[in-house]
Amino acid sequence: MLQRLLFIVFAVSASPSLVWAQQKAQEISGAGATFPALVYTSWAFAYSKEQGASVRYAATGSSDGVKQIVERKVDFGASDSPLSTSDLKINKLIQFPTMVGGIVPVVNLPNVPGGSVKLTGPVLADLFSGEIKSWDDPRIAALNPGMRLPTLKVVRVVRTEGSGSTETFTSYLATQSPTWKASVGVGKQVKWKEGSLSVNGNDGVAESVKKTPGAIGYVSFDRVQYHDLATVALRNAAGQFVLPSESAFQAAIRFAGAGKNDIMAETLINASGADAWPITDITYVLMDAAPKSSAKANASVKFFYWAFLKGDELIQGTGFAPLPPAIQARAVRKIGEIQPEDGPIKLFGS
Repeated sequence: MLQRLLFIVFAVSASPSLVWAQQKAQEISGAGATFPALVYTSWAFAYSKEQGASVRYAATGSSDGVKQIVERKVDFGASDSPLSTSDLKINKLIQFPTMVGGIVPVVNLPNVPGGSVKLTGPVLADLFSGEIKSWDDPRIAALNPGMRLPTLKVVRVVRTEGSGSTETFTSYLATQSPTWKASVGVGKQVKWKEGSLSVNGNDGVAESVKKTPGAIGYVSFDRVQYHDLATVALRNAAGQFVLPSESAFQAAIRFAGAGKNDIMAETLINASGADAWPITDITYVLMDAAPKSSAKANASVKFFYWAFLKGDELIQGTGFAPLPPAIQARAVRKIGEIQPEDGPIKLFGS
């Protein structure tokens, strides 16, 4: 922890737009991705207790988070899908990652132990496209010899609103199935197969899967733990069937070399590594790069700087994994690019 602290402090001190000074606590507002919402909420609670500042976060979906920060209705927006260099420039935003997690297929198969069903990417695509209609389909049976699969109709549970989780999930399916790529495609919102059950948010998917026998959906891994859902083992790029876990997400980011480009965006889909989870994702925060007033910008910057220093402890056991130290340090330096019109960013006092 000390090494991480020194690494990040060095990165901050090297940035000319950051100075150390006391500031009055202010209310901070954010909106966007549901993927990291439970962690952001826990951060906000701990930060409020320690610093006396109020942080409000509305889990409205990645598309809405981008919209709200573009319109400057919130102090920060959150998205699981990074913006391009041109979009950041046009909207005068800076972007930085906060943590790494995974999108996980979840199922409701009575009398089948959670984590015991093995699937491949192509079979998962066939399940969500409607090509596979029953759980005892030969394509699933071939991957699970000796398993007694239920004769149940497959019920697809998907997201209604624009969602970064949906974009990550459909991006993965597009790498696994040319048919999926051509017929459904990739996006925060896609045209799902007729008959799919569309609901709002990660929690909406989790709740619907849990009460619907035969259902399959996709949620962030923290919701698996929170709602006690059954996952599947998924074949990764190394040909290994792996279960989702915080260590599997860390394995993916270790091999991907994420965060090296200027916008700190890198896909972790199908990252190499025997233990890597194939649908691993980084989640991002967007902030005004040139705010009129430094006061609100200072408050938001202070919150995220605090989270990077203490986030390892707060993230542990949540279903997410912290960013590697080098990426955290680069994220802090990226925050240092914020240039308020009335003065430099101020982090905290001694």
